[in-house]
Order: sequence, then C-alpha cells, then structure tokens
Amino acid sequence: MQTLKVYVGVFAAQGYLQAFLSDFSAPAYTDTSVQDIYVNHYGVYTLSFATASPNQTLKVRFKANAIYDATFGSVILSAVSLSGFVPPHAVVLLNPAWNNGTFNFSFVTQSNATHVAEYTDALAPAFWQPLTNFTGDGTLATIFDFPVPSSKRMYRVGTH
Repeated sequence: MQTLKVYVGVFAAQGYLQAFLSDFSAPAYTDTSVQDIYVNHYGVYTLSFATASPNQTLKVRFKANAIYDATFGSVILSAVSLSGFVPPHAVVLLNPAWNNGTFNFSFVTQSNATHVAEYTDALAPAFWQPLTNFTGDGTLATIFDFPVPSSKRMYRVGTH
C-alpha cells in the first residue's frame, strides 16, 4: 500500500481532481470540493492505493472545473509526496544539492539498465529535456546540471 498526498490550490475557481489506476483495477476517484469565488483556497488530497498487477501506475490530474474570474481565476498543483512501499526497482533521488551554481543529485543505478535523467522548467505542460543517459552498474551515480538558468527546475530519472 502506498499513500500519495496531492497539494492543490485555487483562486476564483473550482478544481477538479481525478485519480485512477492504469489497469483500472479500482474505480476512478473524482472530487470538486476545492473551490472559492474570491480568495485563495488550498487543499490536500490523501490517496491510499495498491495496484492489482505489477508495473501499474496511479494517474492523477488536477484541472479547472470552473473559472469564476476570467482574468485572475486559476488552479495550481503545488506538490505531491509519496510514502509507503517502494518497489525494488524504483529510482529514488538522493542528496540534492547546490554547489557553486551547479545542481546535483544521486541515485543507485541498476546493473545493465539504461537510466535517462531529464529536466523541465515548467510542469504545465511538462516538456522534459534529456540531461544524460547511461547504463547502470549497481553503484551510486551523481548527476550534475550546470548552469541552471531557472530557479524552478524539476528532474526525473527513468530506467529502461
């Protein structure tokens, strides 16, 4: 069992959250309770889930269901956190740090697996750019990004 916390907000809008498993082994969850007409309103969704078969994922969307102010109305997906069981081949990013204008992080590689590190400066919509790729050997790898032009850069590592 894993628990995903999804942190959201709205201003002059109503949010629409949808969550479902990629194998559709459970009913989809939807909610429109995060809303406010005149001020900022924030919410946290706590989703506990487990997949019925291996290699399945939880898909989560948060978007506007209604905009009450055409100029300033907005919805935001602020952050997510995942806790619980971590699959044996999951990539966990370790030791993120800034050092003299360079951002770096580490992760334990899988032997003979191809790892692809990517970054994006915006999640809406996400456009992931390759940073590096290499074949793992079961040791700790450190990825460096220099120079980082944006103060809001996100990273991910895929394993194939």
